Amino acid sequence: MTPPAEKPPFPEDEASSLLGKVIVLGLTFVDEKQELIERKQMHGIIVSVDPKKGVEISLRGMRAGEKYSLPPDLRPFQQKAPPGEYRLKETGEVIIDPDYAVSWTITRRSKGSVDSEGWRA
Repeated sequence: MTPPAEKPPFPEDEASSLLGKVIVLGLTFVDEKQELIERKQMHGIIVSVDPKKGVEISLRGMRAGEKYSLPPDLRPFQQKAPPGEYRLKETGEVIIDPDYAVSWTITRRSKGSVDSEGWRA
């Protein structure tokens, strides 16, 4: 069994500064061989940031009314998104001047893994 990874730092002042910010999110799902399973894009407003529960996003546009959570890792939020138009490939939605544009690669674990959710970032 692989030992758990060390938790990234979670500065509270940085966490609270994310609340209410507009985010464009790109997710790439791969298997353990790093082969592509699927890609997803979404956008929304950051509504909660918690060191245990992670970053919760209230989605907008085609996914309005849904929520999506990211792990409690603030490293992808170190740099603001450059101003401009961000077009989601799947839906064609355009988000103008979001605060953050972040991407995550998520590895799907094989059956029998210790991760109860079946995914790891």
